[in-house]
Amino acid sequence: MPSAASSLERRAMIGETPYRAITYSSVLSLALGIASILAFAHLICEVFAVASVLFGVLAIRRVNAAPQEWAGKSLACAGIVLSLLFGGGAAAVNIATTIERHQMGRATADRFVDKLSKGEMEAAFWLTLPQAFRKSLSHTNDIEDLPPEMANLKERYMEFRQENEALTDMITTGRTTIEFEMVEGTGEFRGQDFAVLVYLVHSRDGDTRLMLNVGSARDPEKSGKSWFVRETHLGYVPHSFQSGATGHDHAH
Repeated sequence: MPSAASSLERRAMIGETPYRAITYSSVLSLALGIASILAFAHLICEVFAVASVLFGVLAIRRVNAAPQEWAGKSLACAGIVLSLLFGGGAAAVNIATTIERHQMGRATADRFVDKLSKGEMEAAFWLTLPQAFRKSLSHTNDIEDLPPEMANLKERYMEFRQENEALTDMITTGRTTIEFEMVEGTGEFRGQDFAVLVYLVHSRDGDTRLMLNVGSARDPEKSGKSWFVRETHLGYVPHSFQSGATGHDHAH
């Protein structure tokens, strides 16, 4: 019975192209490379890109070891290129988005804390409202000038003063200092970005922490986003923030 090697040699002598099977790993590499485009929507799909590279490398090694028996090297190379393109692109976008959330969240939170530290309660309160809404009230320079139909906004301001007046008074009189500690985390909730920032509040009675949940909102005029303070929590326990725990961002 003729061996496979002698059969290949005989086909080569008479000019026939020997049949070569395509490796399963090369097909898997290409399929996973295409699927890795999903990483732009869900970062966990980066696993497709990693798997594509692994299967692609295995396929190339197998073809190189027995080129007369196996084919699929071009498929494996295509899969690796797609996985690097999509997986790497998604990772770069994620890094850029995280950096933006850090920067915008920190800038907004610092501005809010600065207003509180100066005793500018009303200015701090305006930063808890989306910029598009603030622009709609640009004709109003004072909370007291709001029309009667916006009485609920006046009530919100009075609640805001009650919640923050003691802290503001301690800071402005020098009995308490407040300083940035960390960006605890960033993310996305209901299509909008958010960042959780923690400030250390130091006084003679001991240290506590102030948490600021800063979020983004669409700004139709800028065709982009504006940031505002969505939630504050004095006495915050680090790493206890939960997003969407009760249908909204909530700190425990």
